[in-house]
Formats: sequence, structure tokens, C-alpha cells
Amino acid sequence: MAKKNKLIDALLKLNLFYYSGKTCFIDSETKAPFFFDINSINSFPFYKPLFLDSLVSLIKKISGYKGKKNKELLLAAVGHSGIPFTALAANKLSLPMIYIRDSSKKHGKKNMIEGSVKEGITTILFTETLSSKAKIENGVKALNEKKSNIKAIITIFDMLDVSEIKTDEDIIPVYSLISLASFIEYAEKNKIINKKIIEAMAKWSKNCSGSLSPAPCSDASVAAEDASQTSLHKSGAGKTTCVSSKESCEASDNAQKAAKTLLDIKAITLSLKEPFRYASGILSPIYCDNRLLVSNPKKWNIIIDIMEQIIKTEIGIQNIEVIAGTSTAGIPHAALLAERFSLPMIYVKSEKGEIQKKSNIEGSLFYGKKVLVIEDLVSTGKSSIESVKILREHGAIVDYCVAIFTYQMESAEKTFAEEKCSLITASNFKTLIKTAVAKKYITDEEAEKAVNWNSDPTDWGKKYGYE
Repeated sequence: MAKKNKLIDALLKLNLFYYSGKTCFIDSETKAPFFFDINSINSFPFYKPLFLDSLVSLIKKISGYKGKKNKELLLAAVGHSGIPFTALAANKLSLPMIYIRDSSKKHGKKNMIEGSVKEGITTILFTETLSSKAKIENGVKALNEKKSNIKAIITIFDMLDVSEIKTDEDIIPVYSLISLASFIEYAEKNKIINKKIIEAMAKWSKNCSGSLSPAPCSDASVAAEDASQTSLHKSGAGKTTCVSSKESCEASDNAQKAAKTLLDIKAITLSLKEPFRYASGILSPIYCDNRLLVSNPKKWNIIIDIMEQIIKTEIGIQNIEVIAGTSTAGIPHAALLAERFSLPMIYVKSEKGEIQKKSNIEGSLFYGKKVLVIEDLVSTGKSSIESVKILREHGAIVDYCVAIFTYQMESAEKTFAEEKCSLITASNFKTLIKTAVAKKYITDEEAEKAVNWNSDPTDWGKKYGYE
């Protein structure tokens, strides 16, 4: 109980509890006049270990974790919001992880599950806040299709106060660090939240009891002036001073090492019969799936080591105050790098959410901070630069983007140069092809076709009759 109270106290000290008198914060099928911004814990390095250590202890207790002997255990993040803490816990326990999308991608390999799942592996699902059955149903279904053995659902905050969730096929136990009931009890006992707000929360919880589809909140709840909601984001059109655009394209030892690591986990796929469609719309015979890294702890750490070295030697830690991951693929890498440097972590979404804070940015970002963008892969550079622009619109100074891999397209070089943001990568297309041929991962003929695509990616599909 003492540890739980510390966690609750931290949430309140960080002002991560939001209440609105009339506006309902909505999460899928659930409506409530309040929510807990658990994601923003990652923006406070001093408090984050308190939650991470508690989460890791809970995982150990549930799974019977036995260190390196526990090879058949997988952590699965539900949605982008579950990725940061899942990545941190997986890294601390040297376990593989995956993350499950709300729906399948419309491009690339069209995956719903990112990472790899072994048949029969014991899996623990993580969601940062359990607020509805719908939030985890897709994850359960996707894992069942992979014949995974789902052991439990864990969450930092359980708004539903449930001990299990029933699906069509399973009854899955639920474990949490904080329950809504314990939060209400603590807040009431210590008189740290307006009494009317506590009463409204208790009423909502009572209506929710025994149901995974709580009734909508009433407009007749507490008036807005009694609310404890505080905006965590200071927006503004802050101008930035940026360095000249550059790209680390040399076939350095680290670039070769990174390329070999990606090849070792089969992150590189060649498909000449049915080319891949990138998010940009471009057809390509080659696809780099860096997301497989998160399911290979040792290989993942090799890449993170290289990215850490880039930050230290080519940027300088003194030039970074916040680390931002691009949603979704950049989030797990940003989480680990922020942990290594003890820096605040946020992530950027391409579209504003329709629920809760309705922002492109998850986490706490204050005006004028120097932000480093972490990306997993750069093709045309369009989506990466979009994240840079969003951060700058919120008043951030963004001079650098560090990515795992770049296809070295001219359009990307031009885009980063125009926005005066430096792109530095762990590896790149030219190094990858040379390494792949040298290690006999691909033939000379396959390499030639890949190079032909790289020289003219826009018209390659039409040239070879694919469209």
C-alpha cells in the first residue's frame, strides 16, 4: 500500500490528473469526466524509475521471471500509448517485445503486430491505462491468431477496477499498479482534491462497477472552475536556429555493423514479384522492417549503442533537452535513448487525437526546449519532417533527427535541407547493399535491381511494369 500511495502522490505532484466539468474525455467505448495522463510520466526522469521499477516487479511476480532462463516470455504493448513503458520494461528484463496496432497498416507488410511472435510463447499484454474492454480486444485477437499463450494484462492505472477481462475465447487476469478505488481513497483521505470532484469520480466508478461499458458522464457534474485540469503544453510559433543539413552516409564500421544487424534479424526483405508499397505511395522491391529489432533484445541494444554514440559524438548531449520519438516506429528507440541519457521523452503523432488532450504530442513539452527527433527509417523524409514541423509549432528547437536507416533518396536529402534539420543515421542503403552482397545475403543480380530502384524510386514501378 505504501508504494501504491507513492505512485498516486507522484501522479498528483506531476499534475497528470485531468478533470473537466462538462467535457467528457473519451477512450473508445468509455466516457468519463476525467483521465490520467500516464504517458507524460516518461517526460519526468526523476519520477519515471518509481513507476518503471514497480512495473518490472509486477511482471516478475506474475510471470515467475528467472532472468536469462526466462526465454519464453514476451511483452506486448497495446497501441502506441503502451509502447514506452513496454520498451523500458523489456529492456530492463532483456525480454523481447512487440506492439499491436489498433488495425493493420495499409502499406509495407500490412502488419497489425510489429515484431515477431513465437507460437506458444507466454505473453503479457500492457496498456498504460485500462479504461475499456475494446482497448485490448484487438490485441487479444491478434495474439490468439499467432497462437500465443496470454498470461495476463497489466496496467499502470486501472480505471475499471476489474480483476479479469472476458473475451470470446479467454478469461484473462488483470493486474495494476494503481486502481481507481485506491486513487479516490487516497485523494479523499488526504484532502488533496476538491470534494465534489471526488464524489463525481466515485459516482462514475459505481456506475462502471461490473460493466466494461460505463455510462457517459453527465454535463451536470462539477463546474469548470472547480476542475484541477492544467495544460501541460505551451504552444507557440517559436523560430529556431538550425545547423546546415548533413547526412552520415559513409560506410563506417558502425554503419556496416548496423547493416549487418538488420540483415541478421531478416529485417531486409526483397520482393520482385510483388513489390512493397511505402506510406509515401512509392513501389519498391526492398523493405526494411526495423520493427523486428524490438523482438531481439541483443540486436536491438547494438543499434541503440550506435545511436547513443552518434548523439554523443556528432550532436553533443549538451545540445539536447528532450528526446522525441515518431509514432509509432520511433517510440521504442526514443524511450531507451531517453532512459540512457536521463532525459524527458515525448512522442509525436501525425494527427491530433480525438480524445483526451487532442494533441499531436504525447508527453510534456515546454516552450523553447531543444528536442532531438528519433526515427526508425527515412524514405522520402516527408513523415519525419512533419514531426519536426509539429514540434517547432509547439515552440521546440529542432536541429537534429537521428534514424536507424535511410534509403538515401534525393527527395529526403532535399526535404531535410529545406527545413534546415540535420539527418544522421546509423546505416544507409549503399552500406546495406554492399554488406548484403559481401555477406551473401543477396545475389549480385538482386543487388543490381535494388540499386536501379534506388536511383529512380518514383518511376521504378512504371518502368518495370508494376503499375
